[in-house]
Amino acid sequence: MAQSSKPREAALPPSRDVQIKTLIKRRYNHLVSTGSFRPGGRARALASKYPESYIDVLPAKNIDAFSGCGFPLLDIDLSQFRSVLDIGCGAGVDSCFAAMEMSDQALVVGVDITESMLNLAMLAKKKLGLNSLNLLNADIDQLPVKTASMDLVIANATLNLSTEKSRTLAEIYRVLKPGGRLVARDLVLNGPLPDDLASDPMGSNTSLGGVIQEAELGELLISAGFINVKLSGHSYFPPVQSVQLDAYIPEL
Repeated sequence: MAQSSKPREAALPPSRDVQIKTLIKRRYNHLVSTGSFRPGGRARALASKYPESYIDVLPAKNIDAFSGCGFPLLDIDLSQFRSVLDIGCGAGVDSCFAAMEMSDQALVVGVDITESMLNLAMLAKKKLGLNSLNLLNADIDQLPVKTASMDLVIANATLNLSTEKSRTLAEIYRVLKPGGRLVARDLVLNGPLPDDLASDPMGSNTSLGGVIQEAELGELLISAGFINVKLSGHSYFPPVQSVQLDAYIPEL
């Protein structure tokens, strides 16, 4: 049989969004497999005011993998919530804390795009006996969570990794119940990124690649429909800043 002379169509290259997410997964898979996270995870967590009694019960691998930029649940009364979603949960440091603080009847869900990080979170879940914690391998832009099902969404150095922040915030808004709350610790710019970092081609898959100006982050939250938006608790996180983000969904 004669072969068709019709030329094959060239495959389209992956979109920038897909490329960056692939790089992020590769980076964290490498960090887990080689144990090469930035040294001093315990010290950073304690400096962020995580309770020492909590840090001491976590497996060493989990606290070594701590990649947050603060403690988003500091001064948050978790007893008022029945369901919590931790997006970009990583090794589960915040997810496990929430599950330990809340009742056994509460639901805590941790979502992360990198399976190897979720395996670390599972290690902590099993050690601490946290039956209320569910861990899901998924993209924060397509959350496998029902609409209007969560009381609280938390995040720690996650939004800065999002390539489509408007889409991520729309997903957070979708899964929150009316009157629900977003609490996060994230990175912002208050001025331009240093030239050497801004021009780094690998910047997109690190914590610095997607950092935006503080005012822009506030505007994106308001555009997504959030109210009572507050950015506070600024601390220097070289070469950018870490801030506490608090925002709400309107009541019906």
